[in-house]
Amino acid sequence: MHMEWTKEEENILKEYYKKVKKEVLIEKLNHQRSWMAIQNRVKILSLGKKRENYKPIIKWTPERIETLRKLWASGTTEEIKMAFPDFSYDAVGGAANRFGIKRDESFKYSNRLTKLLEENNYNYYWLGFIISDGHLSNRGALSINLSVKDIDHMKKLADYLGVNIGIRKAQSYGKYTANESCGINVMDVTVVRSLKERFKINGSKTYNACSLECLVDDDNFLAFFCGLIDGDGCIYKPKNKRVSMLRIQCHSSWFDNLTMISKRLNKLYNFNSTCYIDTQGYTKFCMTRSKEIAQLKKEIDKLNLPYLERKWDKIE
Repeated sequence: MHMEWTKEEENILKEYYKKVKKEVLIEKLNHQRSWMAIQNRVKILSLGKKRENYKPIIKWTPERIETLRKLWASGTTEEIKMAFPDFSYDAVGGAANRFGIKRDESFKYSNRLTKLLEENNYNYYWLGFIISDGHLSNRGALSINLSVKDIDHMKKLADYLGVNIGIRKAQSYGKYTANESCGINVMDVTVVRSLKERFKINGSKTYNACSLECLVDDDNFLAFFCGLIDGDGCIYKPKNKRVSMLRIQCHSSWFDNLTMISKRLNKLYNFNSTCYIDTQGYTKFCMTRSKEIAQLKKEIDKLNLPYLERKWDKIE
């Protein structure tokens, strides 16, 4: 039976048709009208074409403008995108122009990462972490992304380098879902090039192991190893028991590096560990003696490193 449109229903169409998704509009009409019926009535009322990809208008609050003022002048494109996930890059640029905020391109070549060239234990921890979990691009950028659960750890690195953190919301790509993450992306051509030369990084360091010949000092070596664990390693602790294993898993190209680390730990601290390539082609480094793992943490604690607490706090 045909139902006449009421004045109230037409007013709902006029107010919401271009503003909300069709599911919401149908709900506002108490599910009394099908989508086809709605579209037919819209034509009669000459309400125009619905914006299918409508997004709610997001206002530039004083807080957002202040963040934009800090980032736009010297932040990288990736930093800006992560800081404003609800806006397109062009929209952010338009806002900056509207508020009179100028972009300074010279920052790309300034020494924003100079601290990473210092010779100290704290720095070598972060170098180990970057080698395992970061990316040094050919363009001269350092980027690292972590799960948002580790944002406090990311803040330690960001504060150390004096850079900003970006938050990337969870996104779906077909069957794959990328969880919410936090990260930094910093351009410094000079320092990144220097680090790539120091560690002899050619191509992807995931599949082409870098050189660790620069780890001459024993404390720097241990600090680097700690960073490597926090990036690519895991510490196993069965319920109500002591830690049972510390493991690092990398591409098979890392076999020689992890074997060198194993031998050096044995020479320095008499720790026992094994290195092997498993049936899936991964190189694995394993320590399985609880007392030695506990002693390793004691040695690391002497260096006052900013390690990832959720891993190392498992060790009593």
